[in-house]
Amino acid sequence: MTFNSILSNLTIVCLSYERQNFIRRQLAYFHSFPTKIIFADGSLVHLGINYQSSIGQLEWKYLHIPGAGTYVERFMAALDIVDTDYVCLMDDADVMLASGLKLAVRELDENKDLLFAGGKVGSFSSSDGLLSFGVWGHWTNSFSIEMEDPVKRLISTIESVRTANLCYVVVRTVEFRDLMGKVLGIKFSYNAASELLLTGLLAVNSKYKIGDYPFWMRGDEPSVDPKLYHKSGRVDWDRKFPEELMYLKRTLADALVNQGVLPDIAFSSAEEFLEIHYQQSLKIHCQESLGLDAAAEYYKGYQKNLKSSLRKLLDIKIYDIVKYLVVNPYRFVKSFVSMEQVFSHSPLELGQIHCLEFWQIHCGELSNEQRSDLLDVDHLLKQFPRGIQTNQALFDYLGIPYLQSN
Repeated sequence: MTFNSILSNLTIVCLSYERQNFIRRQLAYFHSFPTKIIFADGSLVHLGINYQSSIGQLEWKYLHIPGAGTYVERFMAALDIVDTDYVCLMDDADVMLASGLKLAVRELDENKDLLFAGGKVGSFSSSDGLLSFGVWGHWTNSFSIEMEDPVKRLISTIESVRTANLCYVVVRTVEFRDLMGKVLGIKFSYNAASELLLTGLLAVNSKYKIGDYPFWMRGDEPSVDPKLYHKSGRVDWDRKFPEELMYLKRTLADALVNQGVLPDIAFSSAEEFLEIHYQQSLKIHCQESLGLDAAAEYYKGYQKNLKSSLRKLLDIKIYDIVKYLVVNPYRFVKSFVSMEQVFSHSPLELGQIHCLEFWQIHCGELSNEQRSDLLDVDHLLKQFPRGIQTNQALFDYLGIPYLQSN
């Protein structure tokens, strides 16, 4: 298949909220590639661009559904209009490399047993006018879940803290739409729950190995302001804990049962997956915002709420409650040790090197197509490190007349 025919069978879905500067940067990058993008924007003000079918070789659609609480509605609206065989999620501030997307699609074309595919992830950051490229912690390293046992794939994914490697991949659209129907089946108050459930379902349903090629790069713009973390996620999660936790467990357990796992084992495995995540999440986010000592104190309060909530659930057996009381403290200590190993260096271990140079170090010999792609990304990010601020600036960059919306 040609480069054009491969990318034309892929749709990228990008959800954004009050960050239209990054939507414009995505348009600037992808305009020269024959693929499709759907932007589902929750910003209060419309993007204001009349071009609603194509810019250059890119086919794109813009859905404006304003409101911070419209995440589920925007996601479902975007999925409803995907008409390609493959789909990929993209964060508005990140860069999904077109050359990497092509290799992932080709891998799925050639290996019908795989549900999803992707490659390596790097990171970039801009400070004092200098653009840096580097590893994104351990997420840049090779990783695979090639076990036959879906339980082992699920637990290995969460124990290795590799959910980010699974969330941003190319997936077969029919299966992805089915999985997202489960993920979006409840409106979570915990801001990471949807992504967590998606990666768990992907791990249950398919083997995976990170391809040894540049695939995407994480920007240094946080998806959620850390100062708002407890207000936007953790507090509501505690308040609604029983219903949402049980939905997560049952959905993961049902997926395991569909893969031939016995119901009791499926449910306990789903519990284990979530326990490990909660402990890692508490360690990371509480230590960042409160400090290590405060994080430990917060965990005590969290554990107290957990026990209280579990006792209210009639479909939780007594032995499950005992399991939490006995096992959780051990797992919490264990997670502190493992997470210190994961973050023994900065998550953004950046160096003053070019984008192409970084990827040559981590992936070796690159094709001319990859080299050209990475040089273009390097140029674009250096010119617009914080996105493109106005529509006029975007069309000046593209060399296309700007038609304002009425």
